[in-house]
Amino acid sequence: QTSNAVFALRVETGQPAWVHEAPGIDHDGIALCGGKAFFVARGLSDAERAAALASRVTDTSVRDRDPVDAKGRRFEPDLRRIVALDAQSGKAAWEIPFDCSDITLDDNVICEGRVGVACMVKDGVLVVHGTGSLGHPHKEFLAGEFARRALYAFDAATGKLLWGGRRGYRKRPIIVGGHIYAEPFAWELKTGRQRT
Repeated sequence: QTSNAVFALRVETGQPAWVHEAPGIDHDGIALCGGKAFFVARGLSDAERAAALASRVTDTSVRDRDPVDAKGRRFEPDLRRIVALDAQSGKAAWEIPFDCSDITLDDNVICEGRVGVACMVKDGVLVVHGTGSLGHPHKEFLAGEFARRALYAFDAATGKLLWGGRRGYRKRPIIVGGHIYAEPFAWELKTGRQRT
């Protein structure tokens, strides 16, 4: 499920304060912190698509997926826009076209078009990651099916990429204190250093 806009209401009156239209906003992908609203949207222009492709984080720690699936369908890059809005006015603080292809979870999910991208934010760090499946897919994890699962951390004030790449986690990440936990791993929120 996606939406084509986000909006804010005035608490005192219940009247709309602002509406920001953007195609393909994942419901799980909206985060609020520090006077900003963050989300990831689809619908890029040709220039933004080129910028998103140029933003691709090269990560050779895991083999790239095959360019086609078992049915011969070609995987297209998952290009999206990461957006930060001023929560009071609804005006864009910053927007960054980004190649979210490594955030996609696995070949099965991407073929079915169920790939979600979500945001979390804490202590000035915006984390963009994939949304996991239900249950605890231990066999699939051990078989390496989730090896490409990536997450990326950005400076919430500017949108500058701080760290990120393929992390191979099994379940959806969560921030606790100064760390990101994504079963069965954990990393320092600000540096990406793995916790042992």
